[in-house]
Amino acid sequence: MKILLLDLESKEGKGMDIRFVKLTRRRKKDMETFFEKLTPEDKANWGISEEPEVLVDILFFKQKKEVKIIGIIGKEIVCYGQITPIRRRGYLEGIVVRSDLQRQGIGTLLVKKLEGIAKKEKLEIVDLEVFKNNSKAISFYKKMGYEVDGESKHYYKMQKKL
Repeated sequence: MKILLLDLESKEGKGMDIRFVKLTRRRKKDMETFFEKLTPEDKANWGISEEPEVLVDILFFKQKKEVKIIGIIGKEIVCYGQITPIRRRGYLEGIVVRSDLQRQGIGTLLVKKLEGIAKKEKLEIVDLEVFKNNSKAISFYKKMGYEVDGESKHYYKMQKKL
Protein backbone atom coordinates (compact mmCIF):
# COMPACT_ATOMS: atom_id res chain seq x y z
CA MET A 1 0.00 0.00 0.00
CA LYS A 2 1.43 3.38 -1.00
CA ILE A 3 1.27 6.04 1.74
CA LEU A 4 1.92 9.71 1.13
CA LEU A 5 2.93 11.72 4.19
CA LEU A 6 2.26 15.46 4.01
CA ASP A 7 2.79 18.23 6.54
CA LEU A 8 -0.27 20.29 7.31
CA GLU A 9 -0.32 23.47 9.37
CA SER A 10 -3.58 24.21 11.16
CA LYS A 11 -4.97 27.70 11.75
CA GLU A 12 -3.89 27.49 15.39
CA GLY A 13 -0.32 26.87 14.28
CA LYS A 14 -0.22 23.30 15.58
CA GLY A 15 1.58 20.98 13.21
CA MET A 16 -0.31 17.91 11.98
CA ASP A 17 0.70 15.07 9.72
CA ILE A 18 -1.88 13.73 7.32
CA ARG A 19 -1.42 10.46 5.47
CA PHE A 20 -3.39 9.65 2.34
CA VAL A 21 -3.93 5.91 2.00
CA LYS A 22 -5.64 3.92 -0.75
CA LEU A 23 -8.78 2.41 0.68
CA THR A 24 -8.88 -1.37 1.06
CA ARG A 25 -11.38 -3.86 2.43
CA ARG A 26 -9.27 -4.11 5.59
CA ARG A 27 -10.23 -0.52 6.42
CA LYS A 28 -13.98 -1.18 6.14
CA LYS A 29 -14.53 -1.00 9.92
CA ASP A 30 -12.58 2.29 10.06
CA MET A 31 -14.87 3.76 7.41
CA GLU A 32 -17.98 2.63 9.31
CA THR A 33 -16.66 4.40 12.41
CA PHE A 34 -15.83 7.53 10.40
CA PHE A 35 -19.30 7.80 8.88
CA GLU A 36 -20.93 7.20 12.28
CA LYS A 37 -19.10 10.31 13.58
CA LEU A 38 -20.58 12.60 10.91
CA THR A 39 -23.13 15.06 12.24
CA PRO A 40 -26.64 15.24 10.75
CA GLU A 41 -25.62 18.58 9.19
CA ASP A 42 -22.59 16.94 7.54
CA LYS A 43 -24.77 14.17 6.17
CA ALA A 44 -27.29 16.69 4.80
CA ASN A 45 -24.56 18.81 3.18
CA TRP A 46 -22.98 15.78 1.52
CA GLY A 47 -26.23 14.07 0.55
CA ILE A 48 -25.57 11.05 2.74
CA SER A 49 -28.92 9.48 3.54
CA GLU A 50 -28.02 5.82 3.93
CA GLU A 51 -27.02 4.19 7.19
CA PRO A 52 -23.21 4.01 7.59
CA GLU A 53 -23.04 0.24 7.04
CA VAL A 54 -25.02 0.52 3.79
CA LEU A 55 -22.91 3.44 2.59
CA VAL A 56 -19.65 1.63 3.36
CA ASP A 57 -20.88 -1.46 1.50
CA ILE A 58 -21.71 0.73 -1.52
CA LEU A 59 -18.22 2.27 -1.39
CA PHE A 60 -16.51 -1.11 -1.24
CA PHE A 61 -18.49 -3.05 -3.81
CA LYS A 62 -18.85 -0.72 -6.78
CA GLN A 63 -17.39 -2.28 -9.92
CA LYS A 64 -15.92 0.92 -11.35
CA LYS A 65 -12.22 1.71 -11.66
CA GLU A 66 -12.36 4.48 -9.08
CA VAL A 67 -9.50 5.27 -6.74
CA LYS A 68 -10.59 5.75 -3.14
CA ILE A 69 -8.33 7.42 -0.60
CA ILE A 70 -8.68 8.31 3.05
CA GLY A 71 -6.78 10.89 5.07
CA ILE A 72 -5.50 9.88 8.47
CA ILE A 73 -4.16 12.06 11.27
CA GLY A 74 -2.63 9.93 13.99
CA LYS A 75 -4.96 6.94 14.08
CA GLU A 76 -8.15 8.79 13.12
CA ILE A 77 -9.69 8.96 9.67
CA VAL A 78 -10.35 12.63 8.95
CA CYS A 79 -11.35 12.69 5.28
CA TYR A 80 -12.41 10.56 2.36
CA GLY A 81 -12.68 11.03 -1.39
CA GLN A 82 -12.61 9.18 -4.66
CA ILE A 83 -12.09 9.83 -8.32
CA THR A 84 -13.60 7.72 -11.06
CA PRO A 85 -12.01 7.83 -14.53
CA ILE A 86 -14.41 7.57 -17.47
CA ARG A 87 -12.87 8.13 -20.90
CA ARG A 88 -10.74 11.29 -20.57
CA ARG A 89 -12.64 12.69 -17.58
CA GLY A 90 -12.39 12.13 -13.86
CA TYR A 91 -15.40 12.35 -11.56
CA LEU A 92 -14.80 13.49 -7.99
CA GLU A 93 -17.22 11.84 -5.60
CA GLY A 94 -17.81 11.58 -1.88
CA ILE A 95 -15.46 14.37 -0.81
CA VAL A 96 -15.83 14.44 2.98
CA VAL A 97 -13.80 16.19 5.69
CA ARG A 98 -14.77 15.71 9.32
CA SER A 99 -16.67 18.82 10.40
CA ASP A 100 -14.39 19.69 13.35
CA LEU A 101 -11.38 19.76 11.01
CA GLN A 102 -12.83 21.77 8.13
CA ARG A 103 -11.19 25.03 7.00
CA GLN A 104 -7.71 23.82 7.94
CA GLY A 105 -6.45 22.82 4.49
CA ILE A 106 -7.35 19.13 4.66
CA GLY A 107 -9.97 19.37 1.89
CA THR A 108 -7.53 21.24 -0.32
CA LEU A 109 -4.88 18.55 0.15
CA LEU A 110 -7.47 15.83 -0.51
CA VAL A 111 -8.71 17.38 -3.76
CA LYS A 112 -5.15 18.11 -4.93
CA LYS A 113 -4.19 14.48 -4.26
CA LEU A 114 -7.21 13.26 -6.28
CA GLU A 115 -6.40 15.71 -9.11
CA GLY A 116 -2.83 14.38 -9.09
CA ILE A 117 -4.20 10.89 -9.62
CA ALA A 118 -6.30 12.24 -12.51
CA LYS A 119 -3.20 13.81 -14.11
CA LYS A 120 -1.26 10.55 -13.82
CA GLU A 121 -4.15 8.82 -15.61
CA LYS A 122 -3.88 11.49 -18.34
CA LEU A 123 -7.41 12.75 -17.69
CA GLU A 124 -8.15 16.18 -19.16
CA ILE A 125 -11.13 17.35 -17.09
CA VAL A 126 -12.36 16.71 -13.55
CA ASP A 127 -16.12 16.92 -12.95
CA LEU A 128 -18.17 16.96 -9.77
CA GLU A 129 -21.69 17.68 -8.57
CA VAL A 130 -22.53 19.72 -5.49
CA PHE A 131 -25.85 20.48 -3.82
CA LYS A 132 -27.09 23.98 -4.70
CA ASN A 133 -27.70 24.76 -1.02
CA ASN A 134 -24.13 23.82 0.00
CA SER A 135 -22.60 27.29 -0.28
CA LYS A 136 -19.45 26.34 1.66
CA ALA A 137 -18.62 23.53 -0.76
CA ILE A 138 -19.42 25.67 -3.81
CA SER A 139 -17.10 28.40 -2.53
CA PHE A 140 -14.39 25.83 -1.78
CA TYR A 141 -14.54 24.29 -5.25
CA LYS A 142 -14.47 27.72 -6.92
CA LYS A 143 -11.31 28.56 -4.93
CA MET A 144 -9.85 25.27 -6.21
CA GLY A 145 -10.46 26.41 -9.81
CA TYR A 146 -13.75 24.65 -10.57
CA GLU A 147 -16.43 26.44 -12.59
CA VAL A 148 -20.17 25.84 -12.79
CA ASP A 149 -20.82 24.04 -16.06
CA GLY A 150 -24.51 23.18 -15.71
CA GLU A 151 -27.20 22.40 -13.22
CA SER A 152 -30.06 20.07 -12.42
CA LYS A 153 -32.92 20.53 -9.98
CA HIS A 154 -30.76 20.08 -6.85
CA TYR A 155 -27.14 20.15 -8.05
CA TYR A 156 -24.62 22.34 -9.77
CA LYS A 157 -22.31 20.52 -12.14
CA MET A 158 -18.78 21.88 -11.85
CA GLN A 159 -15.60 21.12 -13.75
CA LYS A 160 -11.94 21.98 -13.93
CA LYS A 161 -9.57 21.54 -16.85
CA LEU A 162 -6.27 20.02 -15.78
